[in-house]
Amino acid sequence: QSLAPPPFLCIPANRSLAWEAATPVMGSILGYYHSSTRISIRFCFHAWKSISTDQNRKEGSMEQKIAILGYSGSGKSTLAQKLGKKHHCDVLHLDCVHWLSGWQERNTAEENEIVAEFLDTHRNWIIDGNYKSICFERRMEEASQIILLKFPIHICLYRVLKRYLTNRGQSRQSIAEGCNEKIDSEFLWWVIHAGRDKKHKKWHQNLLEKYPQKIEIFKNPKSVKNFLENLK
Repeated sequence: QSLAPPPFLCIPANRSLAWEAATPVMGSILGYYHSSTRISIRFCFHAWKSISTDQNRKEGSMEQKIAILGYSGSGKSTLAQKLGKKHHCDVLHLDCVHWLSGWQERNTAEENEIVAEFLDTHRNWIIDGNYKSICFERRMEEASQIILLKFPIHICLYRVLKRYLTNRGQSRQSIAEGCNEKIDSEFLWWVIHAGRDKKHKKWHQNLLEKYPQKIEIFKNPKSVKNFLENLK
C-alpha cells in the first residue's frame, strides 16, 4: 500500500482571529500519522497569515514559487522562512521530508510522493533544499525563481557551528522532530569540501545555463539582506 501524502492545507487569513494573533510565532508544525506504515512526519510550514488558493486567485496575485538551493550552512532555511512571511505562502523544508526521527532516511519513493502532493496542492510555495533525488526537475521547471546561495567556506562553517550551539540537544525548526542537532566529521567534511567540489560547481553552472532568466546567485549575507530589503 502506497503512502498517502499528508493534507497540505493552507489556513485562510480570515478563518480565525486566533490565527491572526498567532502570526508572530515562528511557524506551525503539522503532524501526520499513517496507521498502516506507522510513520510520523513533522512538517514545518511557515504560513504567516496563509492565504487560500481561492483568495489568491480572486485577488489576482502573482504566483510565487521559489526554490532555494545552496551550500550547507548558507542559510537556506532561514531565507525560506523570511520569504514565506513576506509572500504569505507555505514553506516546505526538504530536510523535514528526507529525515525521520533519529536521523533515519526516508524511502525515496515516499519522499517524491510527499513533495509531489505539496506541489499539486499549492499555487504558491517556497521549498528549500538541494536533494536532486526529490522531484528536482519538476521543482526547477515550476519555480518562478531559483535562489542559489554560494557563501564562502568560513561563513558556512561559522553558521553551522553557531546552529549547533544554539540547538544542541534539540531539533531545529527546519528538520524532522527527533533529529537533535549534531556535528560529526562527515558533515564537517561535507561543509568544507565534499558539498562544494568540482561536481557541485558544475551542477550550479548547468543550472545557470538552463535557467538564466530566473536564477539568482548570492555569494554573501549582505547580498541576501539587500535582496530582502528591496522586495516589494
